[in-house]
Amino acid sequence: MPLVSVNRKHNEVWEAIFFRREVAYIHHKFFYPVNFLALFIGLFGLYRYRREIQMVLFLVFFLSLALYSFKHQLYSSSYSMNASERWAFFPLSFLLAAGPALYLYFSSLKKSGRVFSRQDWLHFLPALLVFLVEALLFIVPEAWRDFAIFNNYDHYPGLSEQITFLASGTYYCFCIKNLGNNDAGVSRWQLGFPVFLMTVAGVLAIMVAGNLYFSDLMSTWLDYHPVWLVIAVFSLWSTYLLVFKKEVLYQKEVRKENRLTDPKLAAWKAETETVMQTRKPYLNPDLSLQTLAQMIGIKEKDLSEVLNIGFSKSFHDYVNQYRIEEVKKMLLDPGKRHLTNFALAQEAGFNSKSAFFGLFKKHVGMTPGEFKQKAPKG
Repeated sequence: MPLVSVNRKHNEVWEAIFFRREVAYIHHKFFYPVNFLALFIGLFGLYRYRREIQMVLFLVFFLSLALYSFKHQLYSSSYSMNASERWAFFPLSFLLAAGPALYLYFSSLKKSGRVFSRQDWLHFLPALLVFLVEALLFIVPEAWRDFAIFNNYDHYPGLSEQITFLASGTYYCFCIKNLGNNDAGVSRWQLGFPVFLMTVAGVLAIMVAGNLYFSDLMSTWLDYHPVWLVIAVFSLWSTYLLVFKKEVLYQKEVRKENRLTDPKLAAWKAETETVMQTRKPYLNPDLSLQTLAQMIGIKEKDLSEVLNIGFSKSFHDYVNQYRIEEVKKMLLDPGKRHLTNFALAQEAGFNSKSAFFGLFKKHVGMTPGEFKQKAPKG
């Protein structure tokens, strides 16, 4: 059970987080299955996409949170897997790799085909340091480990990792924002990743602050249930993307060799253009590569090659090009003057205001308002 200091103020809501009997049920019925599913999908994905740097970076981000949650289900609580005390030091937590992995992931989206330098990998040094310290404590005699434990459950390296993550997660989210990815075809799915990272950091900050105020840090973080809940929701959401919408997670590079014959490539290019112009699937904000391939009547991998080789564009760039042209037409339509620019963008299939304005300026060279003002009066 958590150790609650008797010299601090008591709070019924705060203590209910730690002492509710339903907690063990939630862990066994929800957190455990989600953790195991996340580890299986994440490790399988690392093997499956080991040559796709964008996917590897996303999976490192995904696994860093999943492993952190999993480790805290192993040891020393009424709902844990009853591992020995030594396993509290098992080097399985890579929480400080989450921010760097997500930052480099978005950096690779902005610069497709980017080759990372040695300096880029220095972002992972804090995570490596935690790994080495915990690995050392895991193999040393038990008496040595006692010096690192401060409340019969938690140890100083783990606490340092948590405190550092509060700053690290926030810092890398600001770095991602400053990259200006809205003009790089970043999807609404991808924009959710920094939100989850900040949510984990925010909830963890509340738990650490509450632990300090009410319990002098004597209430073990093994019972930070709201943190595990946020990570579990993120794990399920990411698993859905990895299984059903993997095309939104990374942008395949243009292949050097075209396996399609020129006549077939030309025919499928024409068919793709016909479908886009007549059926206007781009008006659907949830349009995916798989859905468009089904409408054309070809395989997903064939459509990807048609876009990459035939049009020299990624899926998102190709679709957004049509959406921008649709918005330009509507901006000049007198019957739609009562609508805002973003309302027109939503009709054209955009669902992110910042992404729309960034893409419009990139493609047209001016803002929607400037475009409307410079259009010839009819």
